[in-house]
Amino acid sequence: MIETGNLPPEVERERALFELSPEERQEMEHSWGAMEEFIQRLERVSSPEVMDTVTRFEHEDDETTKQKAMKLYEFGNKFFDPIDNMDPMSYEIGIRLGLADNTVVLDENGEIISGLQSQLIEMDPKIGSNLKEALFNVWYVGTDPNYHGRPVTREIFVKALRASLEKAKAGLLKVKGITGETDPDVERIFNRYDLKRAYIKDRKGRFAEVPYEAAPEDESEGGSPQHFMMKMFDGGYELTTEELSKITSNMHAQYYRDEFLSQDYLEWARNWYNNLAEDPDDVKDDEVTDKRAASYKRKYTAKVQKLDSKFDDAIGKSVDGKVILMSERERRARVGQGETVVDWKDE
Repeated sequence: MIETGNLPPEVERERALFELSPEERQEMEHSWGAMEEFIQRLERVSSPEVMDTVTRFEHEDDETTKQKAMKLYEFGNKFFDPIDNMDPMSYEIGIRLGLADNTVVLDENGEIISGLQSQLIEMDPKIGSNLKEALFNVWYVGTDPNYHGRPVTREIFVKALRASLEKAKAGLLKVKGITGETDPDVERIFNRYDLKRAYIKDRKGRFAEVPYEAAPEDESEGGSPQHFMMKMFDGGYELTTEELSKITSNMHAQYYRDEFLSQDYLEWARNWYNNLAEDPDDVKDDEVTDKRAASYKRKYTAKVQKLDSKFDDAIGKSVDGKVILMSERERRARVGQGETVVDWKDE
């Protein structure tokens, strides 16, 4: 028997394609077609002039990647406190290993004025299926306040979506949809791209927003309340609680990848955050050994998976096992018809 790891990529792809049933292949190709149609819809209203200024930060060499990572970090500081911003090493790892796509608009001086960090997250096939699914997940999108009103968001979405579609085709992935963990103030922007918040019908007959929490990026115990939003490429606005659980757990799993919890990274991160600490009591001087790194990964992974269990318990209160995606306008319409809609509030 031939080891699949020894096969050339093109041969491995043909083998995987052969293993798909006609129905699975049709399902996969339909998702590509829907994604292509969505991209073309955005392209029709995009600015060619802005598109020329959009670029993707890909790995070229170590020094250039470090420079790109620092640019992303400095851009992030416009929206986050430095202690809460993702550190430069995380950006660097993401670029170097291709774990996240950073699509940006640059000004005439080469500085970032708008950025989108996204990722094509692979999910395991359904039981009894050979078809792998994926999500186009948006981690963050932002524009320099000095450039608000300039049409740049569409253009970076187009560039990022186009690159992910090519990845999906190469990897034979069905792209289930676009997902994101979002702040309240971006809902209307995301609604323009057909992303909507998720709701279940509870035992009181109310439509209750799912209480999604982003995984903590530090040692805090709780998650960060966010609004889960999604657009499905099959054209639907309804999924099962089981499907939603799989989606959110795969999003959370990106937080405890080995690449972000290695001994080298944890030691670098300790020194970085020590330099940012304002309180001497927050400075840590313990050595980061292999054993400590492994222990931290186990504890952090368990903490994130605890959030998964908490979320599953909450959506398990759905009376029909369904999740409905609704925009702000659609929720207002339901309220106008006498129905009760309860939003998940940020704390």
